[in-house]
Amino acid sequence: MLHADLVKDGMPGRGEQLWAKQIATGLFQICCIPFFTYGIALGDTVEADSENIIRKVRERSGHKNLRVAITSEEAIVHNDLHAWAEKTGLLYEWFEAKYLAIDLPPAVEENLDLTYFQRLTQENKAVFEIEPRPV
Repeated sequence: MLHADLVKDGMPGRGEQLWAKQIATGLFQICCIPFFTYGIALGDTVEADSENIIRKVRERSGHKNLRVAITSEEAIVHNDLHAWAEKTGLLYEWFEAKYLAIDLPPAVEENLDLTYFQRLTQENKAVFEIEPRPV
């Protein structure tokens, strides 16, 4: 379990724990979809210090994170998003009932129809982002 400090992501005093597999001394491969940590995706190789705090990304996997935050109080939005994620066959994780993180393997983003998410945003039911963006 690695720790990502979220100060640089606009959340001072907060952190996110990320599952990882050690591949060498101080090097780990991320084994989960980050909800709040920017610049890290599933499969990335990261460097961590002796306290297991992530210091930098060493190698990118090419995966991206599609993050969705539900802004509506309607339970149907969660149910619809859950059904969408199941139908795609993509890996996904929920944090509470309001935050959804979906793994986008290389080349999936190009073929992903974002119309559904754009409609949710226009209807003020959810906001979404795809990350990490090229540096």
